[in-house]
Amino acid sequence: QKIGEKAMRLAEETFPDARLWTLFCVREDEKNTHFYEKLGFYKTGVERKLAPNITLIGYERRTNT
Repeated sequence: QKIGEKAMRLAEETFPDARLWTLFCVREDEKNTHFYEKLGFYKTGVERKLAPNITLIGYERRTNT
């Protein structure tokens, strides 16, 4: 359905002057991490352990436009 990709595209269209996009994602959710990496996000190295099986990892993506 590509809803996630459409949502990111809408965010980019809504904020065309944004140069840095940041987010946190649950490391244990491989589908989610793969999705953001596919969109060009990369891990920042920031991690926060919330629970034994939940670790948030930071991602960011810079734009050139």
